Parts: sequence; C-alpha cells; structure tokens
Amino acid sequence: MSDSFDSPQANDTVPNTPTNIADDHENDFAILIPDNDAARVAFSAVAELIQLDNDRMPHARRFVHINPNRSLLSPETNTDTDTSEQVVRALLYSGYYRLNFDIVPSNPLLGWLIGRGTGDPEEETGVDLSLSIAGGKSVRKRHARITFDFKTDILILIAEKGRKVLVNGKHELKGSQRVLGALVTSLDIGGLRYRFQYTVQGHSAYQHRLAEYKAKLGLPPTPAFEAGSTCTVLAGVHQTTGALVAVKRMNRSKRNASHISHEIDILHSIQKHDPHPNICRLVDDILIGNDRHGPIDSRIDEVYLIYTPLAANTFGHLISSGVNRSDRVLFFKQILQGVAYLHSIGVMHRDIKPANLMVVSYRPPRGMITDFGHATFEKTSKDHHKGTLCYLAPEVWNLKRGGESAPAYDEMVDMFALGVTAYQLLCFETWWWGEEVSAEVSESIDGHLEHLDSSLPTGVTLLRHMLARDPAARISAKNALEAAFMRYTMAPGTEHSGIETNQRRKKMKLEIS
Repeated sequence: MSDSFDSPQANDTVPNTPTNIADDHENDFAILIPDNDAARVAFSAVAELIQLDNDRMPHARRFVHINPNRSLLSPETNTDTDTSEQVVRALLYSGYYRLNFDIVPSNPLLGWLIGRGTGDPEEETGVDLSLSIAGGKSVRKRHARITFDFKTDILILIAEKGRKVLVNGKHELKGSQRVLGALVTSLDIGGLRYRFQYTVQGHSAYQHRLAEYKAKLGLPPTPAFEAGSTCTVLAGVHQTTGALVAVKRMNRSKRNASHISHEIDILHSIQKHDPHPNICRLVDDILIGNDRHGPIDSRIDEVYLIYTPLAANTFGHLISSGVNRSDRVLFFKQILQGVAYLHSIGVMHRDIKPANLMVVSYRPPRGMITDFGHATFEKTSKDHHKGTLCYLAPEVWNLKRGGESAPAYDEMVDMFALGVTAYQLLCFETWWWGEEVSAEVSESIDGHLEHLDSSLPTGVTLLRHMLARDPAARISAKNALEAAFMRYTMAPGTEHSGIETNQRRKKMKLEIS
C-alpha cells in the first residue's frame, strides 16, 4: 500500500448521512491521518460509533473529522476472502483526527492524550484522540500524548511509561519524547500507522493562534529575554536532562536560509572539538517545516537552535550595570580565553560585540561567546558585509572604501572588536561614538585609557595592543593570554564607581564632534 496522504483508493462508495462534527477547521493546526489498513479499520470503528449514537464518546468525537462517504478497501489491500459479509465490513469510514486551538483537550497542560476509548457513554477515559475502541489491545488506554512545551512553544510527542511509539519507522520512543519538528512525521502506535501533518497556513497565523490558546488557558506569553528583527531567544528546559537551555527561534525565508544553514554548519564543526566553558554549545537544531537544505515552504518554516548553558543577560547589560571592575576583569579574561580557543581551531568569529557576549552567571563571574552567524573557517576574507559597523576593525573599513584593491583581513579583526568591547567594559562606557571607530575615536579612547593606568597598568598596555589600527601590530589572542595582565589581580581600593564616567563621556563627545 502506498504511503500517500490520500484516502485509500475505493472501487465503490456508499452515501452516508453527514456527521455532526463541525466543518469549521479554521483553527486546526495539525491532523493525524490513518496511514495503513489497520489504522483505517480502527478509525472506521470509532467513526461508526460516533455516527450511530450522538451520546457515544461525547468528548473524543470533537477531535474526529469523518468524511461524508465510506470507502471500500481496494482488492490488493483487502486480504480477506471474498464473502458478502466481509465486503460489507470493508466499507470504511475515512477521515482524520484534529488538533485545533478551539477544541481544548481534557487536560490542556498535559496536551492531547492518545489512546483507546471504550465507546461507553458512561465511561469517559479522558482520551482525546481515540484511535480504537475496547477490544483491541495493541493501543493502550493511555498510550501517548502530543503537547506543547509552553516555555519554548515547541510541539512534542511523549510516549507514556511502558508504551512504545515508532517515529518515521526507525526511532523508538518508550517512555520518552521527541520533537514534532517536520512538516510531516510518520507515527506507529500499537501497529497502527499515522501521518502527523501540520496544516496551518503561515507562521504569523500559527503564532497568533497559539498565543490566543495560551491566553485561553491562563498561561503567560512565552517570555523572550532577547528579541531582534530576525530571531527571538527564549528560555527553555531540555526535555531529557532537565537542564536550562536557550532557544533561539528564527523564521526561515529565502533571504536568510543560507545564513541559517551556515550558522548551523559552523556550530556543528565547533562541536567536533573539546568543549570550552566560554563558548556556547549547540544541543540541537530543530526545523519546523522542511529540511534546512531543502526548498522554503509557504506554511510553517521555523528553525530552533537549542543552546547551553542558558544566559539571560548580555555584556550590554553588564557594561551599564554596577558590577565592580574586578569582576569585569574576570569577564574580559574569560572572553579572551574563548576567542583564543576559537582561533586555535581555525574559527574567525567576525561579530564580537557586547550583544553577542553573554553573562551566564555573576557569582561566580562567567561569560560566554555566542552567535556564530558571521563566523568562518577561512583564514582570510574580503567580505566586508560581516560584523557590526561600530566594532569593525580599520582593515574592514578599508575594504568597504577601497573594494577589492584593499588587502584581506584575518582573525585580528576579532581582537580589535574585543578590544573595543573591553574598553567599554573596563571603563564603564556605553556606546558613544558613531558607526565607525575612526582614527579620531581611537585617539579619544586611548586618552580615556590613561585613567586606568593607576589601577590596571598592565590592562591598559594589553588593550592598546588589541586596539592597534595596524593589524600587523595588533596582539594575537594566543599572545594576549600570555600577557602580564592575565595574571593580574586588582588591589583593594582600586574599584571604579562609574560616577565620573558620564563626565568623561561628555567631554570626549565634545572633543570628537
């Protein structure tokens, strides 16, 4: 039998009275379609009970769509002997099970329970998607469930304890769970095979309806601790380990598909090396709708990147906070160690900036590098479209102005960007210059560093080497790790309160205006 989504081919149809099931499927977001003869026969038995008696299965019937005509199994799939009784029994109701934001399951927080119903109006089992009725033992009363992880809005399938579900013919779930990430997923439940398929048209409509559904349940909107024009970062819980994770949700389009695929490839390549405490780790990448190398679908096309550890604040928050300078020094040293690690495995990040540096914890201080969308394994590059303008090294600006005639840049661009970030971090400075760290801005920054000489003399020396406008004179990450500052501990009483920073910032703005 073909694995198509169409109803089984029929050589005869018998008119039937329309069901009482509502035809308004506007808020259906997914359906579960019987996909082998055993599942079709089981569905027909459920549908027949519903059709014959309006009192039967009052709850479960709400999730069932029954087609108006019964279909006769084609001869090549009907293995019964040809008797009139068996032919009559082969006339089956066809249809599917509905997941709909307007039809709430028995326990909304636990999701849609999949199992075996009794058909007895006096005995409601709490099953939402009744795959069969009493008598068949292959499907248990409580076999599996489909539910949202409301922390991330990801839909997952959970096999109940002691129950088995086979996903896509090869992944066995037994008391475990799996994300329903693909547009179509094959599920074998007790020998009954189904196709789970998303049906909602459009990502925005799906998110809007999901938000309304959560509001109906009294749940708050999924919190995002970082949101931009291209992605949203959410807090989540790893379903296997229970660890807190960061979930980066992106809408994939023709415009950004290659960029997203590139970021995933870079992260997978980094995963092949030993983990580093100051580099984020990709736990999983989940695509809702399509393979990331395949065509863009017009319906749901989302990518979820699951990172660990969870970090809710960026260095942007750290810079503007009241965290003391000694802790800031520790954060800086950790990021420098992370950059040195990336360079040692051949990765040029190309977008080091406060927004891409995360605070995992304040006590003890722990920083982390994230966002590898602009990273590359190339040793040199002339691509001047990568990075953030106000953190670009002078050699990248030379390419922007001089085109192909300007020399290529290398990993030293990361050291310049980190130098600018470290200046902000250690001098309590938010971004005050324009879109370019020009020679004039560099001169003002250098003058500002003089104020650190008394408390961080070796730190000032290191920062000046990192901020050298000539990349040949700039210090490498490896050599920076060996600098005296990396062994330096601030003396008591040298903390910076940040009070005089605003006065110096105003003065510098006047000097470069």
